[in-house]
Formats: sequence, C-alpha cells, structure tokens
Amino acid sequence: FRLADILGQTAAGVFNSKGYILNAGFLNGAAGDVFTFSIDPQTIDFGSLVPNTIVDKIIHISVSNGNTPGFSVHVAENTPLKTTVGAEITDTTCDSPTAPCTQTQASTWESIETYGFGYRITGRNTPADFVKETYFRPFPSVSRNEQPSLLMLTQATKVVEQGKLTLRLNVSPKQAVGQYKNILQFSALVGI
Repeated sequence: FRLADILGQTAAGVFNSKGYILNAGFLNGAAGDVFTFSIDPQTIDFGSLVPNTIVDKIIHISVSNGNTPGFSVHVAENTPLKTTVGAEITDTTCDSPTAPCTQTQASTWESIETYGFGYRITGRNTPADFVKETYFRPFPSVSRNEQPSLLMLTQATKVVEQGKLTLRLNVSPKQAVGQYKNILQFSALVGI
C-alpha cells in the first residue's frame, strides 16, 4: 500500500505583525512526505486444524511516516471466524476465568484447552500489556459494533516501525468441521 495525503489550506501559515505571531489553519506537512504502510502476508491459511493444538501465524506490519508527526495503526475483524453455514470459532478469553483477556488488556494463553482466535503484537510503539510472549487479546468485531484495537502509536517524526502480529488459533474437539473465514481490517492514520 502507498498512501499520501496532500490536503491543506491555501491561507495556512505563520503571520506576524507588531510583535504578534499568528499560526493560521494547518500546514500541509504531508505534501512531499511519503507515509508507507504494508502488511505481509495479506492472506493467512491455518490449514487443517487439530483439536487441542495451538497454531500461530505471523503477519509483519511495516510503517514509515517521514517528517509527518505521528501515526496510529488499529485492527478489527469483520466477524469472528465463521463457516458459510454459520458455525463459529469464538474469540479467545485466554486461560484465566477470573482475569480473562479483553480487547484492551492482554492475558496469558498457554493452555491447549483454551480455545478461540486471538493475537499479540510486538514492536517499539506497541501496547505495553503484551508483557510476555504468552500474552494475547481477542480481536474486536465490526459485526458487534466494537471499536478497533490499537496496534501501534507514536507522535514522533521519521519513524520506521516493524511490528510482528502473531495470530493464535486453537479449536475444541467439539468444533464443527468446515472452512472458517473472516477479514482482519487494518487502519493506519498519519499526522496525529
């Protein structure tokens, strides 16, 4: 993906007169700078799932913002993993029934008897709650009107960020057989 924002105001600028300085409008900081955002791979296939067997897959996220200050990256799933006839793999709640993971707070997911779909993110500008490699969260779902989760955030300029999104999937022996699909929707905003 390549994205460039060249919006601005014709009257934006710094004006001064008789000891006063006035900043009017917003300056077009993005013109001439390139914001890049990429995801690799763009399709994930978990293959044939075996009950009580955790499967992890990796998505690499790359972001560069040039001289434009800041960016954020968010993610949500369109729906939980589903078949065409409506069977569903629920989103994980992680291992602890008393302290489950949520869309905003990661928790431990190590047990092969914990089922569902979830993720963890690592990188320099990622949420701090992924404190261990075993900490995961469930995805928010657009179909349930849930807000996308923050993956990366910075207010700095000239950032070149590499994030590693680990997707985790584990199914129960009672899970209906079928091809399960969903779409992960990423949004990247520059100039925050």
